[in-house]
Amino acid sequence: MPSHDRIRLLISLGITPETVLAESIVEIILRKSPEDSARWLTLYGDPLTDPISSVLLACNAGFDGSAILKSTLEIKDLLDTTVDKRSILASAMVELLLKSILSFPDIWDAAFS
Repeated sequence: MPSHDRIRLLISLGITPETVLAESIVEIILRKSPEDSARWLTLYGDPLTDPISSVLLACNAGFDGSAILKSTLEIKDLLDTTVDKRSILASAMVELLLKSILSFPDIWDAAFS
């Protein structure tokens, strides 16, 4: 299945740690083998539960990770809360990154050429 179709499928499933494996996310977004995806996760963490890992994933994919973080915070209104919503934020960031890849495939392609 082509990468863009896999991304559309992931978005339709809903991006949460319960529905999608982090290894699959890294494999698709960074175009890595399963072994390299596992190594990336060991080094940088789970982008579905850790927002910092999500920022790094976005940067590795050719996008501005800090802009993805800022946009997600504004969209999801997670700034003024006392409840730990790191995993909600991280999953939302990955979803926004996937949508960005679909919207700007040339940026994504340039990161790997």
